[in-house]
Amino acid sequence: MKKTTYVSIEEIQTQIIGMSKKKIRQFVWKYLPVKKIGKRLYVNRADLEELLSNPDREDFPLAEQE
Repeated sequence: MKKTTYVSIEEIQTQIIGMSKKKIRQFVWKYLPVKKIGKRLYVNRADLEELLSNPDREDFPLAEQE
């Protein structure tokens, strides 16, 4: 199966992370460069996979830390 360079929020939800679309949008806006095409958000698949597979990173807080 050929993998595309950029993935949408829907693809991330169905194939990579089983979270709500709202949480995924918050996650990608905070941790990755986002491309907005029309009303859809896209992120680079390689950047997302690298971020998620980083062994030094276990926690991805979405709320601001005090």
